Amino acid sequence: MDDSIYDFERLEAKECRIAELEIQGAELEAIRNSSESQLAAAARRTRDLMEECAALRTRAHEHHTAVMRLQGQLAEAQEQVSAGKEAAEAAAACWRTREIRTDATLRQQSKLINLLQAKLEEANRKKCSLSKKLFGRSGRRPMVSPPLQKTNKELREEVERLRGRLAVTHDPMPAHTPKGDTAKKQTNGVQSIDMPDSTKHEPLKDESLQLVWPDSKREKIHATIEDGALLCSREKGGKIQAHLISPMPKACGLTQQEAQRAFTIRMEQESNPAEATAVCSSTEQRECLLSRLNATLSYSPQRLLALKTPPACAQSLAQQAVAIGCADGLHSLRGTVQLEWAPCAGGETGEAGYGAVTASAVAGGRVLFVRDGMLLHAAYTTMASALKRSESLRPVVDVSRVDLPDTGSVQLLHAINEEIPHGDACVAVATGRRVHVLCWDAAALNFKVLRSLTVDRPPHSLLLTNKALYIAGEKPFRVSLPNGTLETFGLHEPTIQAAAKKHSPPKAILLIRENPVEVLICYNECGIFVDKNGKRTRTEDAKWRNRVSQWAFSHPFLYNVSKDSITIIHINEEAYNAPPCTCDARSLTSNSSDCTAPECFRINVEDSALLGTTAEGVFLRSREGDEYNVLLVEGLLAMRSVGASVMSLDSVSLGALNSSTSSDESGEVKTEVVAVIEHDVSMENEPRTAFQADIKRRAAQLRKRQAEEAAAKEAKERRAIGDAITEILSSDVGPKKAESSASLSGFSSDTESDGKTYSIKSSNDLCAEMFARQVRFQ
Repeated sequence: MDDSIYDFERLEAKECRIAELEIQGAELEAIRNSSESQLAAAARRTRDLMEECAALRTRAHEHHTAVMRLQGQLAEAQEQVSAGKEAAEAAAACWRTREIRTDATLRQQSKLINLLQAKLEEANRKKCSLSKKLFGRSGRRPMVSPPLQKTNKELREEVERLRGRLAVTHDPMPAHTPKGDTAKKQTNGVQSIDMPDSTKHEPLKDESLQLVWPDSKREKIHATIEDGALLCSREKGGKIQAHLISPMPKACGLTQQEAQRAFTIRMEQESNPAEATAVCSSTEQRECLLSRLNATLSYSPQRLLALKTPPACAQSLAQQAVAIGCADGLHSLRGTVQLEWAPCAGGETGEAGYGAVTASAVAGGRVLFVRDGMLLHAAYTTMASALKRSESLRPVVDVSRVDLPDTGSVQLLHAINEEIPHGDACVAVATGRRVHVLCWDAAALNFKVLRSLTVDRPPHSLLLTNKALYIAGEKPFRVSLPNGTLETFGLHEPTIQAAAKKHSPPKAILLIRENPVEVLICYNECGIFVDKNGKRTRTEDAKWRNRVSQWAFSHPFLYNVSKDSITIIHINEEAYNAPPCTCDARSLTSNSSDCTAPECFRINVEDSALLGTTAEGVFLRSREGDEYNVLLVEGLLAMRSVGASVMSLDSVSLGALNSSTSSDESGEVKTEVVAVIEHDVSMENEPRTAFQADIKRRAAQLRKRQAEEAAAKEAKERRAIGDAITEILSSDVGPKKAESSASLSGFSSDTESDGKTYSIKSSNDLCAEMFARQVRFQ
């Protein structure tokens, strides 16, 4: 009985356990069904997100294409605006010329009418009756009628106006009109007793000047000279030191009389130094001030940033957005820029580090730079925005790595900064002896290798164009894109061939002109201009006057960087192009012709190095103590600061300017003007044969003969100008005609006996054109 009861209890316990297990199984089944539904929903959400991501990537690609197209349209619009401005300036100049000619014609007609009226009055006075003669009224005419006096006055005013125009061109002025010219005594000076005629003046301690600012505003100041500089005292209070920049005025809106009494100074203000034109009260005051002032050059390189570590590269992306690569990472003008890996950068995440950035370039809408031997790239707009931010905002840029076939570090980087068709080469890099040509793959959002080449030695320089790749290896090489072979370049030229035989490799290859193609192959001693086929484009080689280590070209200036200086050379169509040799006795036949020497500007910089190029100039590194400075050197401003004619081959006249000046910010940067007028004989190749020596000797004789002929022709033209002025001033009629003729004859003889030498571009052409086309006096 007891056993049956025990079995019954066990059976009930098992049934209860089975019921519990069934309940737990049902719950687990419900949980499993719920998990499956959640997984299905997650899978659907994942598919939706992937489709949305693909759509966003497509839209981003379309937006990028639209941005590139808009950038091209903006560039075209800017070109059209600049062309419109040039056309407007040309039209304004044309209308000003027509207005001057019309005014001259009206003046001529009015003078002719006055002259005819005077003649008619004189003829009427001659017809006198007998009664008038008996009563003593003999019809006498005045010595000079008022209309004739007015005519003579206008003639002299016209001559003075022409002399004022000639004074602006730096040319020596003709003598003043002899009629009634008496030297006026100086009212603001003290006469010296050292000379008996008391013609020597000493300036007062306090000079009153009038400043004309670039916005045409005028201000009166009192100036004193201290240590070769002007100390200007304003009426409102305060003193500012000023330095002489140029003896010629730069302000617009000055009259001819004011232009003759003005010079240009630089006001050394604490906030922003500015240029102004100082107008003196008399020409004697101007001469006294110029004789006591020390001239300084108006240009010094712009200092952008001071760093503790030496910078290696610099790239300008926009205004106030400059990427500077250093040993501790990437810097902007406002601080450090942090680099982070992009989410799709090959699985790498987090910070990209602060490794050394050694090179940078811009290719279309991407910015490339080399960090620790790796080639990285980032979006152009993102990089430009980060470079403009302050360091306190912690600017961050997402970068991606470019995968190259070689594991070596990238040593050279060159890119084409313009819109390139999809699939065309836009970047060239060198890793040891391997050279890779890259193109942009929009689908993968990365660069891919288009071609890979192997050269005989690590190249010194790369130049990539739309049609070819130039490599400066043991010899200059050229590869036609996209499928050309590696071939030597320019070896049929004697200079390049001699350098190859001496195992002297080219150090740089620069693009001078795109259409037609002209490149400059730079060696340690000289540079050779060749075309795309390696044929010489200029008759002479560019020879360096000091040892150059780096070269750069930013149209139209060539920048030669050495260890302690940088030389700016103006490259135009006439530079290093001697006239063709004909067997005429009057031709110039010399390898050192003076007419091919370009204009140069040299700046002394301690421990200088080239960082990069911009549209305005180049970025340069200088050293001052323990700090390194990043400088911006602009060739156009440097040339204009010394009055160099960038658009022509006019000689640079230094005048009273010193040969060097110290920079305001650093005592290490010094500026020196080098006017390349005479060729450096020490850099010429010695004549190897008697025939070459005879040719050089004959060329020297021909140059001397041509200089003598030019001097004789110049003297003849000067005499012609004097005769023209004499003929104008001798148009007086009446009893004073004889006196005027006698005075003018003396003036003409004085002009002919003047022993001053005028420059090649003197007042001849200007005065002759004015008298022949504008004045046209009868």
